[in-house]
Amino acid sequence: MDHILLATAIVEVQNKSGQYVPCRALLDSASQSHYITERCVQRLRLSRTQTNASIQGIINVNTATHHSVSVQLRSRHTSSWKIPKDIKLADEQFDQPGSIDLLIGAELFYKMIRSSRRTRPGNYPVLQETVLGWTLSGRTPATTTQNDPRHTFLLREENSLEHNLNRFWEVELMEQSTMTTKQQACENFLTNTTQQQDGRFVVRLPTKVDPKQLRSSRSSTERRLHAIECRLERDPKPNVEYHNFMREYEELGHMKPAKSQDWSQTCYFLPHHPVFKETSTTTKTRVVFD
Repeated sequence: MDHILLATAIVEVQNKSGQYVPCRALLDSASQSHYITERCVQRLRLSRTQTNASIQGIINVNTATHHSVSVQLRSRHTSSWKIPKDIKLADEQFDQPGSIDLLIGAELFYKMIRSSRRTRPGNYPVLQETVLGWTLSGRTPATTTQNDPRHTFLLREENSLEHNLNRFWEVELMEQSTMTTKQQACENFLTNTTQQQDGRFVVRLPTKVDPKQLRSSRSSTERRLHAIECRLERDPKPNVEYHNFMREYEELGHMKPAKSQDWSQTCYFLPHHPVFKETSTTTKTRVVFD
């Protein structure tokens, strides 16, 4: 089985400090985009720009990139490996396996190719002149065994309008979240809310804990009521306004007298006190429940 060379070139890439650092590039005529490894970006300390792009390879293997960088590169000429003396290689270590830092795609590939080409009869690569120098690619005299790995690369940037619209209409299944005790209590509160024919809503008084845990408040509520009555007896006008307010409160259905037989059950008595505000233009007297 023939050994196939891929066209590579040593290029000098400008880092963050403005210095040029040698990097190895693979020239790929079938790639629609250029790529740089994360390792190379960190080595050059380049600034990233957030860019989301989908990349599809062979057998529909998909991956994605989320950043892009802008690079400045230039040619670097070397010579070795018994190449004609008038040839300046783009990659002086083309015959040595190594990692690739950049991938230059079809957008620039054919702009870099020049008209000069040299071939040699037999299983030898083709010398191709580029703006970066001469590259070697194709078959070599070296042979490989059946166990040697073969590599094929296919990259495609998927950023079509149809693809974006399909992703927009895709509905992801949301996992059922586990509600906390307070959240479940809010759900139950809304479930128990009803609306009467006159438009008013009827809701249950929400409680954080079991009402049975409340202490008895009847004695303290009675003391508060007796203190209010004693204070209002000394001032007839507020006394009348207070009783009128409580009578109207009962007529509107906001409260009703408690039956003595209900006191044996769990219940809580709300203390209250009147508030008088002579400067108010609407409600001069109101009652505040603790």
